[in-house]
Amino acid sequence: MRIFKVKFILFTLVILLALVGCQDKPKVKLTTISGKEYSLNAMTGKWIIINYWATWCAPCRKEIPELNKLAKEHSANVQVFGMSFDPLTREVLQAAIKKMQIQFPNLVDNPMYAFGINQLTGLPATLIISPQGKFYKLLYGPQTQKKLLALLKIK
Repeated sequence: MRIFKVKFILFTLVILLALVGCQDKPKVKLTTISGKEYSLNAMTGKWIIINYWATWCAPCRKEIPELNKLAKEHSANVQVFGMSFDPLTREVLQAAIKKMQIQFPNLVDNPMYAFGINQLTGLPATLIISPQGKFYKLLYGPQTQKKLLALLKIK
């Protein structure tokens, strides 16, 4: 009887540890306006930067070239996405992206809730997800490539 209790306790611990391990990374799919889907599991090992912008936000427009440069020059380590703060139709969103010369993919569904963020308090806002797929930081104000690379410790 005693061996049965020990085996039961060990079995229960293994199941609990497995369940805890399953909750480490939110099940998030990032869908772009072109319809392409990205999953956090597929991007493990890369930093994910999600930049919240609006056409009426002057600092947002100022940082777009920096984010374009980051996305292009550091694609091996970083995946940059954009997310319009304003709820725009697909056609209006595509026109805004073209006008603002945003060269990285833009999302149609807001992923911030999946990472425990309920609202943004300003723009531009930059959500950073670690290479392990977990929330890392939320930054406010315009970002530069240099500042982001230093924060992520990427050379």
